[in-house]
Amino acid sequence: MHYPRTHGLWTRVVLFAALLSLPGYAQSAETEPDTAPVTPTQSRFARAAETGSVLGAGAFDVILLRPIGVAATVGGFGCFLILGPLAAASLGIGTVWDALVLGPAEYTFQRPLGAF
Repeated sequence: MHYPRTHGLWTRVVLFAALLSLPGYAQSAETEPDTAPVTPTQSRFARAAETGSVLGAGAFDVILLRPIGVAATVGGFGCFLILGPLAAASLGIGTVWDALVLGPAEYTFQRPLGAF
């Protein structure tokens, strides 16, 4: 039987989603545009609304980042099922849960639209 080669694509998607879920990657200083700094009373979303880039950021978020976040959450849960017994043996199950499942879930479902 011959199966189509789709595993390489899914591996890349999951690895990319895992990379995005790393702390500080999505908020790296190198990815910030060269604009005026945000004051404490002004959010990134408000600044984007002033410059007119909210629609682009929101569309990018809905079309690309949210589905990748869902895939990272599901993939993280699958990895947690595998690594959970090892983490329980070393008393670090909460840390593993936070890193593999809770982090991507919060980034996907609790973050405001267009706020990276």
